[in-house]
Amino acid sequence: TFILFYLIFSHAFFFTQKENLHYSVGTCKSYELSGLYAVPTPYFHTKKAAINSFLEHPIKGIGGNVFITKLPDFYKRGLVDCQIYQSPHCTYTGALAELGSFGFLLIVCGFYALFRQCRVLLKKQIIDRRYYYALVAILLFIALQAVTYDSMNIRHYWIMMAVFANFSLVHINSAIQNINS
Repeated sequence: TFILFYLIFSHAFFFTQKENLHYSVGTCKSYELSGLYAVPTPYFHTKKAAINSFLEHPIKGIGGNVFITKLPDFYKRGLVDCQIYQSPHCTYTGALAELGSFGFLLIVCGFYALFRQCRVLLKKQIIDRRYYYALVAILLFIALQAVTYDSMNIRHYWIMMAVFANFSLVHINSAIQNINS
């Protein structure tokens, strides 16, 4: 339920009166849902543009860090409902648009490799079960948060993943030293 509310309310503004629609900046189309007016946020529009971009270039994408420069063309061609100039704000659709299927698979493989490493450490009883659950919770949080930010443009994601991977390596090294002593 939390995830559903997170996705809905991060991708649309809701108003009860039509006069308030002008408070939503950067959007131009509204939808009426039984007396409730919904206006998509720029998050929604950028995801729509990224998906359309991926559908046009599914294998290799449009190239890293060029999504913003392609947005005016998407607007002219009617692939986006309004003029926006920002990154995709979504790791998944951003990777699909800019890097294509191959780049998307690399990011998914990175998540999987870290999760798998945690499982290996747990099975070898190198880490405590509580530590494992904390690491899995962090990975799930990162995966959910990646819906509303683009990791290719936000560096803290890569720093967090490097710290996370390093933490796993430290435990492997300490376990090897314990075995050797």
